Amino acid sequence: MPYSIVQPWGRDRYRQATVTSTHDTVDDAYARLDAIAAKLQRDGAPPDTLELYVVDTDRLPVARPGVQ
Repeated sequence: MPYSIVQPWGRDRYRQATVTSTHDTVDDAYARLDAIAAKLQRDGAPPDTLELYVVDTDRLPVARPGVQ
């Protein structure tokens, strides 16, 4: 099942969102999300600069593996 990283822009945070990338596994999606966050931090951006979520093919949020 593909997983996407999305940037919300509408009232429905997950369905009204721009897909920024798609990945084969949830682990890959979160690895990419972590890489984006690390780059923003290195560049000195505030932590709330960019809002991104990992969603499944139904545009439902997917929790990070190992986190409840």
